[in-house]
Amino acid sequence: MDMKIVLTGYKGFIGGALLKALNKKGNNYVYTLDQNKEQWDNENELEQIVSQCDIIFHVGAISDTT
Repeated sequence: MDMKIVLTGYKGFIGGALLKALNKKGNNYVYTLDQNKEQWDNENELEQIVSQCDIIFHVGAISDTT
């Protein structure tokens, strides 16, 4: 059974590996988020997706220390 999943930080090392693993298992409902908020039309769309998800993997971070 497919689960609806939100994954933050998918462009990073850990998030990228997690996304590959989820896709390998055949999960077709992975919504990816990064710090670029323009990817979503509006906040209502984001709220709707998050409220319908089964799990959220929050592995996003700002790791640049400069």
